[in-house]
Amino acid sequence: MWPHLITIGVGGRAIAIGTDSPEVMATLEPWRIDHVGEPTDYCLELSPAAPGAGQPRPLPGLYHGSTALARSRDTARLTTTLLRVLSSHARPAGDHQVRLALMPVVRGGVAILLPRASIGAVPDRWLLAQGIEAVYTVSSLVDTESALVLIDPPLGRDEEPRAVEFGGWWLPPRYRDSELSPGFAVAEGMTLVTDVTALNAASTLRAVARLVERAQPVFAPTIAEGVKENLIEALQRVGAG
Repeated sequence: MWPHLITIGVGGRAIAIGTDSPEVMATLEPWRIDHVGEPTDYCLELSPAAPGAGQPRPLPGLYHGSTALARSRDTARLTTTLLRVLSSHARPAGDHQVRLALMPVVRGGVAILLPRASIGAVPDRWLLAQGIEAVYTVSSLVDTESALVLIDPPLGRDEEPRAVEFGGWWLPPRYRDSELSPGFAVAEGMTLVTDVTALNAASTLRAVARLVERAQPVFAPTIAEGVKENLIEALQRVGAG
């Protein structure tokens, strides 16, 4: 049980959050609603309990259900990540836009969209050494007309999304080597769209097809060394170093 629980209303959704931080609770207070969410959607642990003798101390972390979104000693970074994730729920895709369950990695003003597990497979220190910024979040908003990735600002900040050039995207790994046909690429891309409804299904399909025309997606590698090698190649190919 988390020492602090709050349910907030964002983008027409009730989102339940557990944390061990009174400061985070105070930050979220303006969005509190009278609803107890169950189960907890996001958990932010900034001060993990001390382990038993001889056990390594766990890192602070942000979790979506039982899945770790990010772990870091930098608790300010984790708090910002939570607020960015919450902000993403308040920013639905507009005309010519699509929101995908992928996270951006940025270098030289260009973003490649990757599955979260792919970035989780490589150390932060390696990304830093390569000049790559991993923007930890649960989804990315892409404008398919301007070919820009619009990175959500943290919840509560009065600022526009940060726009970076769309350089390509990876699909979750599959155990296959064959190249994707455009039709199959669109079908795979549609499975990553986070907010398809009966009202926007046709426009969303067109947006994903436009994205495939701009950059054919590839399946992510299944091992960390493959992620490193392919990511550097992808960034160099689009002129990001």
